[in-house]
Amino acid sequence: MSKISFLQTGDWHIDVSPSKAPRHEDHEYFLKWMLKLMREQHTQVLLHTGNIFNRSIPSHQGLLLLNNFIAEASKLPHLKSMIFISGNHDPKQLMESLNPLLQATERAQIHFISQPSDILVHDEDRFLIPITDPESETHLASVVALPYIPHPILLSQYKSNK
Repeated sequence: MSKISFLQTGDWHIDVSPSKAPRHEDHEYFLKWMLKLMREQHTQVLLHTGNIFNRSIPSHQGLLLLNNFIAEASKLPHLKSMIFISGNHDPKQLMESLNPLLQATERAQIHFISQPSDILVHDEDRFLIPITDPESETHLASVVALPYIPHPILLSQYKSNK
């Protein structure tokens, strides 16, 4: 059995500006550091577990930071998959609007997992992400990527089951 290298990260909160001071330079520095770490560690799977951005409508500069990160990360020779799971600051519409980035690379698979609009929807398979080697098509691992589910949806499910 072969090993697979995961790097889990989250809570980037791109566009956060405490005290109204822009932090894009800080985020850019962090993302460059993350790329360097991924290169040094031969990361095969990047798992981002929520809150890419800090607001529901990110800035143009914030979107460029994410796009540039994905473009550069997709060039890493060992990287097989990037999985971005929505958090409470990543609304469904935002995550779905990022789907064109899925075609950014042929080498690494990219997945954006958005919040379900209804917990009763039976599409559980969309949360199960297989990790495969694109060259040999060998199955390496599976990730269950459950996004943040807003309280009203959880509460409605709870009340309907009573």
